[in-house]
Amino acid sequence: LTLTIDQYTKRYLNSAMLSLANQVDYDLCGLFTQVPKAVGTPGTTPNSFATSVQLVGQKLDEVACPKDDRRLVNGPAAHWSLAGGLLSLYQPVIVKDVKEGAALGRFGGFDTFMDQNIQSQTAGVAAGFTANVTVDTSGGVADGTTSFTVTNSTGSNIAFNVGDVITIAGIYEANPVSKQALTYLKQLTVTAATGTIANSGTATLSFAPALYAGSGQSGEPGPQNCSVSSTANNKVVTMAASHVANIAFHKNAFALAMVPLELPDGAPFKARQSYDGLSVRVIKDYDVTNDIEIIRLDILYGVKTIYPELAVRLMG
Repeated sequence: LTLTIDQYTKRYLNSAMLSLANQVDYDLCGLFTQVPKAVGTPGTTPNSFATSVQLVGQKLDEVACPKDDRRLVNGPAAHWSLAGGLLSLYQPVIVKDVKEGAALGRFGGFDTFMDQNIQSQTAGVAAGFTANVTVDTSGGVADGTTSFTVTNSTGSNIAFNVGDVITIAGIYEANPVSKQALTYLKQLTVTAATGTIANSGTATLSFAPALYAGSGQSGEPGPQNCSVSSTANNKVVTMAASHVANIAFHKNAFALAMVPLELPDGAPFKARQSYDGLSVRVIKDYDVTNDIEIIRLDILYGVKTIYPELAVRLMG
């Protein structure tokens, strides 16, 4: 406390707040496992407009995502690769920002950011296993379906991890507004780990979102989000390989909720500051045994995926 206010803030408060903010950011980035839509090539870092912004923009447009308030958050590798790719553009303002501050700014309808907390998905098994993993849909796909029984005929043990991106042959994406079937298979995200599935074994594969192939009743549009081309048995399941989960989203896809904490009566010094929905509490007390003045900062928060259909992973 003998330091000036600026020094005290810089040396102690800033570092403490950085730690809290980093944890919140990490938890938000971890919500990617609840996002089923994915574009890009696993293991290949996006390095151009065509391999990043163009792909995520098209995917969000195809599912009727609002075009305003879109964000693209890349990990360091994708951020710097994309920055290098933009240097070849004949756009002086963009090139100047990239060269001077590695700032990608706004382009393609996205506000772009770099985040070191972007995380990776480790697929349950290596790519290429899927030709012999099947589900039985001979009885049709009932509205609200969130799981199938899978059969493993790969000749070796396999597994599905939470967050794995899968597709099932014959189940196609549908535009949520027009209900028209699109030309590619519907992507799903695994919601519960299966554990090891031995060769010739079966397991319950749980996923999101729930499948709705019906068109509603009495002319109503209904919740249809997929189109089933057939109800043949032994539909092939395909899993995306391990990847870095850069993420593009509309601001309404995710939520951060923060609650102002109570100020304890017994603390000799306490304060609370709230701004724009964010709140932090600071408490100061003295440890007479160890001759230490203790200052702690606390936050109470939660994160949640609200509309996963408004987000898409950019795999790298």
